[in-house]
Amino acid sequence: MQIVARAPTDRIAEGTSIPTPRNIPICQDFTAKPGEGVNWTNIPPSGCVLTADGNKTWPFNIGPSIHLPSPAAVGIRSDLPAGAYYFVASCCPKPICVTVTK
Repeated sequence: MQIVARAPTDRIAEGTSIPTPRNIPICQDFTAKPGEGVNWTNIPPSGCVLTADGNKTWPFNIGPSIHLPSPAAVGIRSDLPAGAYYFVASCCPKPICVTVTK
């Protein structure tokens, strides 16, 4: 199943397909495929900001930065080659790694 944006917003263009996201705890490293959706869980009540880890490649289809809890679901960029991509979450003690697989 895929979710389709029905109206234009400042982040997702109308008609953009977003894969049904997987639930991932916010401070956990994870593996994903290009274009795969991620739904963050365990976001603290005060929120969390995702930012780039220095000048490393940003792995998501929106941002940087992303202010959680909204949107809680984002996608992995569809143009990324396989590899490890790091980002920083203000609510986590260390950078998070998403390993992109093909």
